[in-house]
Amino acid sequence: MSSSFAHLRLHTEYSITDSIVRIDEAVAKAANDKLPALAITDVSNVFGAVKFYQMARERGVQPIIGCDVFIENEKNRDQPSRLLLLCTNDAGYLNLCQLLTRAYTRTPGGAARN
Repeated sequence: MSSSFAHLRLHTEYSITDSIVRIDEAVAKAANDKLPALAITDVSNVFGAVKFYQMARERGVQPIIGCDVFIENEKNRDQPSRLLLLCTNDAGYLNLCQLLTRAYTRTPGGAARN
């Protein structure tokens, strides 16, 4: 029997500062557990998106691409707010890529924060 549960926040090996989860292992586990879908939401990047998308589709798991991002806190710049962004279609993925590109090119030090 398949599950209706899907993990919607998962950092992978592409979130270097806080995860060692390998994409291939995460997808294999999701497929073995008969999860209908799985999201990867690495910190401030979508570097693993293509690899994840291809592997998930091959294993019958609906891939969901997303990202954990930090939003500036104007009251306390040392404590940004964290926001999870999930793409529901191709346009959403393109919008996410544009947001990340803008953050990396217009923010001192890039988009990643620890």
